[in-house]
Amino acid sequence: MQPYLFPYMGYYQLVSHADCFVFLDDVNFIKGGYIARNVIRGIKSEPIGFFVGVERQSQNRLINDHKFVLDCRKSVASIAFCYAKAGNFCRVMPLINDILCSEERNVARMASKSIKAVFEYLGKEKTFLFSSEVGNPDSLRGQDRIIDLCKRLGATEYTNPIGGLNLYTHEAFAREGIRLGFINPLASDLEFEERNYSNFSIIDALMHCPQDVVLKMLLAYEIV
Repeated sequence: MQPYLFPYMGYYQLVSHADCFVFLDDVNFIKGGYIARNVIRGIKSEPIGFFVGVERQSQNRLINDHKFVLDCRKSVASIAFCYAKAGNFCRVMPLINDILCSEERNVARMASKSIKAVFEYLGKEKTFLFSSEVGNPDSLRGQDRIIDLCKRLGATEYTNPIGGLNLYTHEAFAREGIRLGFINPLASDLEFEERNYSNFSIIDALMHCPQDVVLKMLLAYEIV
């Protein structure tokens, strides 16, 4: 998957499910996508967008060729304002601040840190790689490229978000000895304080829920 900045719960469920998660960092940057933005909950529980600026955005350059702007004080301030009264604010806000204000401004590296840091906070070890480090022919596109990456890593199973149902076929993966699955988030009966966290950045759940509850939320999915 492309590396997103503090994405939604379903993204973290996908990471949690995988034995090895590969950040697809050497594909073209998508303007208006979720690489640099997401949604948090305002003080009145309304959805509020947050965004970190990206220098010289271009869909003709790779994700890992882009950099976030140096000054992200507005983004940090917006998150702090919305969650200042949340139960876990004092534990989670330093984590967010460390990521958004780090010296690392490469979009792929900084966004991936927002994934890795959450699992470290939850005490769950995961294996991460970058597609640019694995290497595969630039001529490959779509599912052919994913299949090639899987073969290079010796994978026997590949899981994609449910939104990829029309992008990948079971038959193409099966021909290469790889089982294809799609992760489908489920309504959790563990929703904390009767709030729905699935449509917001993971920041929302981290701010309001104990770590053990977030870990249980990460298991609320099925593979189809």
